Amino acid sequence: MTEKTFDFQPGDIILIKTDKKLKWRLFGWIVKGFWHCTFYYDKTKRGVPLCIESSTKGTQISTMKKRGEEVEVYRLDHRYAEAFNQAILKAAEELVDDDFAFFDYFVIFKLILRALRIPSRFISKYLPFLSCSDLLQVCYERAPKYLSADLIRDCYGLMAEYLGEDLKDVFGKEVLVHFPPYIMLPADFKKIPVLKKVWEGRI
Repeated sequence: MTEKTFDFQPGDIILIKTDKKLKWRLFGWIVKGFWHCTFYYDKTKRGVPLCIESSTKGTQISTMKKRGEEVEVYRLDHRYAEAFNQAILKAAEELVDDDFAFFDYFVIFKLILRALRIPSRFISKYLPFLSCSDLLQVCYERAPKYLSADLIRDCYGLMAEYLGEDLKDVFGKEVLVHFPPYIMLPADFKKIPVLKKVWEGRI
């Protein structure tokens, strides 16, 4: 199966499975079957699929590489998912311009601190670089900041005036509450109750 057979939506979390090379087998106990993760972002006018991911060059908007990789796709399953995903992606867009939002191989220190269950916010204060899963987690944590009245109106039109709910509060109580306080690895997103697996295939 290829990307063309599945309708990705902005905000989808793509977990990329490890290959069978020896180097990944050595770290299998850490990565638990997934070596990378990214957000599906959008398509260009020519229909080229884009994603937002962390790299050694920084947080980037890039084309989805078609290398025959096996992936699992998870989607936010919530009545306000459209607005929440837009807010999450706005947080990601801001990190594209952040000089500190880059992947660094010192990530091994983060893995050690994760094993000790040190809170992610404390770690990020002193180790601000972002691994791929850090990026996704940070975007979820920052999303409420972007749930503006204009964004909600863009998603729901006139209905936005009658929602009767503070979506920032809803996001905190019904989405963020399911995310752990420690640094996540790609495989950890499979355990989040509000994320629903919607596809498994090859891109």
